[in-house]
Amino acid sequence: MTLRRWILVWMLAAASFAAGTAAEDAALRLPPYPLGPVVMLADGGIVAGRLTVITAQSVVVDSLLLGRLDLPRASVAGYRASMALGPVPPQRPDPAAGDVAIVRFVNGDSAIASSLTARGGEVTIRMAMPAPYEVVIPLESLRAIDFAVAAPKPSLPRTLVALADGSRVAEASLPLACNPLDVVTTLVDDEGTVLLPRLEPLDFDQGDARLSSKPLARGSTLSGDWPSARGMTAFTGLGMHAPARARYRLAAAAHHRFKSLVAIDDSAGSEGSVIARVRTINAAGVGCDVYTSPILRGGDEPHPISVDLGEAVELELIVDSADGSTVFDRTIWLDPRGVSVPMAG
Repeated sequence: MTLRRWILVWMLAAASFAAGTAAEDAALRLPPYPLGPVVMLADGGIVAGRLTVITAQSVVVDSLLLGRLDLPRASVAGYRASMALGPVPPQRPDPAAGDVAIVRFVNGDSAIASSLTARGGEVTIRMAMPAPYEVVIPLESLRAIDFAVAAPKPSLPRTLVALADGSRVAEASLPLACNPLDVVTTLVDDEGTVLLPRLEPLDFDQGDARLSSKPLARGSTLSGDWPSARGMTAFTGLGMHAPARARYRLAAAAHHRFKSLVAIDDSAGSEGSVIARVRTINAAGVGCDVYTSPILRGGDEPHPISVDLGEAVELELIVDSADGSTVFDRTIWLDPRGVSVPMAG
């Protein structure tokens, strides 16, 4: 049975349960990230498993739950030997310069590849600088690969699927078939439920000139790690450093609700303290704070937010320093999303 059919069965069964508390409503219960290697997809998904073959046209993945996956090369963004390496590379390939990939080795070195192939547990890397040369090394010698691929614009609606092995994928992007018991949770991303990290904000204000090097992080924590906090993981996230605000346009002629978990990200340890606010702006341009969190401190569990936005046309996510110091005020919003119900008539 295809994954699409299993998802439908799973969602119909889930719908039979009564609605939970606001905390349960805001939280998506995703599994931990994979313990071992992971293949990163261009659409933001990840698959627990190893690369086995890389050619100029395709990539073969030996996945834990999904078996052998033969994927177009353009659909694969990279590879991590372990989740200790975050999704954001310290340097990205430059296709204009002829870069095909950047590889990082277990000894800490890195190299820019003008071509990269793999088969039989060995990787062949051709470097262009300082002079063209080629090396063949075991795949186990690589910690990470980042390919020069463009992130595709999501085709909506899409169903995001979290699997028991920590994989999370857009259901339509892969020809999947799996046991329904391996599907932990799903989220439909469409006009009704919109994940904010896939949108360009109308405006982002860092709020402190000294922190101008701290841009909005889409799909990761501000420190470049996987979107998670205190063991709670997510499909995606928004990272920002207090004081900051991000403003988004909401769908017209709809009643809205905002849902998310928010916390100081794990890189701050027990440091940092912020207050998170949700602010709406109506059609007349009038703003109103509709939610203010308690003080969120480093090490605290992620705080759930599920708040009615009414018929607002814009939404602002705001983080303020709680103690006057902005040191370690690295904030992560896990799966921040707007849920809209069209207005009658």
